[in-house]
Amino acid sequence: MSFENMRIFGYLLQTASQDFFYHVHQSLQPFNITPVQLGILQRLWQGEGITQKELATFLIKEQSNLAKMIDKLEQMDYIQRQAHPTDRRAHLIFLTQRGKEIEATMTEMLSQLNEQLLSGLTKEECAVFQKSLRTIISNSQKIAPNP
Repeated sequence: MSFENMRIFGYLLQTASQDFFYHVHQSLQPFNITPVQLGILQRLWQGEGITQKELATFLIKEQSNLAKMIDKLEQMDYIQRQAHPTDRRAHLIFLTQRGKEIEATMTEMLSQLNEQLLSGLTKEECAVFQKSLRTIISNSQKIAPNP
């Protein structure tokens, strides 16, 4: 792949990502949450009672960066922390009733947004695209940072 093609690929990837997150951010404004906070809620909708460390691993985020987002969600009564039964340093994170109640609304909203943004692509093209993005992310995580 030539440098020009790599540059165009990077530009397209960045533009698509920025556009996608812009629309997600706009859709989330009525709930006063960010796309990363949505990721926290989505993970908890899959199964709650997990630690901040588990959330950080799932979201590929630093624990310290996640703490403020968890604090904000807790302040807005979407989640709550409970003491870990065996680790005094850790807390388990659970959804509140309010956090559970917005799942259907948010899931529908995001489903419609995805449908709009991915219109014109077949299911097969979406599957290949998603697999390609996962491969890019995996490859990126294998590259050692420059000192």
